[in-house]
Amino acid sequence: MRLIKEEKKRIRRLDWIRVISCIMVFLYHLNILKGGYLAVCTFFVLSGYLACSSALNDSKFSIKKYYKKRIIKLYIPLVFVVAITVIISKMMKNIIWMNLKQETISAFLGYNNFWQLKANLDYFTRHTNSPFMHLWYISILIQFDLVFPLFYFFFKKVDEKCKKNASVFVVFLIAIVLTILFLWTSVRKNIMFVYYNTFTRLFSILYGVLLALILYKYDVKISRVLMKNNKIIFRIYALILIIMGICVSNKANNYAIYMVIVSLISVRLIRYANFEKTKRRSNFIDRVISSIAKFSYEIYLIQYPIIFFMQNIINNEILKVLVIVILTFIISYLVHMVINKKCENKTFNAIKKCFIRINNNCKLFYSGSRKRL
Repeated sequence: MRLIKEEKKRIRRLDWIRVISCIMVFLYHLNILKGGYLAVCTFFVLSGYLACSSALNDSKFSIKKYYKKRIIKLYIPLVFVVAITVIISKMMKNIIWMNLKQETISAFLGYNNFWQLKANLDYFTRHTNSPFMHLWYISILIQFDLVFPLFYFFFKKVDEKCKKNASVFVVFLIAIVLTILFLWTSVRKNIMFVYYNTFTRLFSILYGVLLALILYKYDVKISRVLMKNNKIIFRIYALILIIMGICVSNKANNYAIYMVIVSLISVRLIRYANFEKTKRRSNFIDRVISSIAKFSYEIYLIQYPIIFFMQNIINNEILKVLVIVILTFIISYLVHMVINKKCENKTFNAIKKCFIRINNNCKLFYSGSRKRL
């Protein structure tokens, strides 16, 4: 398969995309980078691209196999972090968390974005009344993962019944319609409705799906001039993304247009990540970036709970940021290693038992909360 042949060439630059986006979001949550929220669009595009390219490269695509892979990679770390956060918050007497039960359930069941929308929470205020303000993004990914196999079989059927590459045209039309919906809604509705809603954010994911389909079905080649300068072009797109993260505030009147632009830039970044002129040995920086990229998802999961717990412990802002960054990276790495090691050693049952215990502890906690009430 075409994409498999390019896997080794593109992985290094995809790692760079992950890490740049991860750092931008992290700095946004730390109130350092005012436009860091834009990098979430990059994560959406990348998620759509990787989900579709992985399915296309699998000669025997299986729904069971797909869901198992996503549970291990996406859902188990989520449940682990959420459960541990709840347990720690229970142990800390100075923690005031008004919507603990409802918010925790919404995180476990993958509808936290709609729960936050209903609760009228404002992500852009970046308040620390909850450690789960960032989980709206994970909920959209879970919802996408639930329907993607059906979507995948749908465009396979479209190709069988219609022309061979009709699915590309269908996905393109859906992406255009959803982009228009996103822009129209940004004018008609409040910013949080646009930001949290799955249907308004789906366009970014479909951009990634569309890119994977185009590369797989058409094996699009770039000119020799662009091939020669693809490293420079990749860096230019990455620089534009970083500059937008520095300059564009969530209070900007044209925030929706900026989000569409970032999604398109992300498509181009991933596109040029597929090409590398020569195979070279990874240097020290590449190895560091690759290592961070492996647990970038855990970094996203853990950063906000740590910010939540550290808010009243350290008063010095500079020291607080340093402690949050160090703890986030260390704990994220440990969580990633523990979960992946168990999965690789085929001790999935042991993990299930661990989560059953955590679930039982949560039930005891909730029952105790009801009795006190």
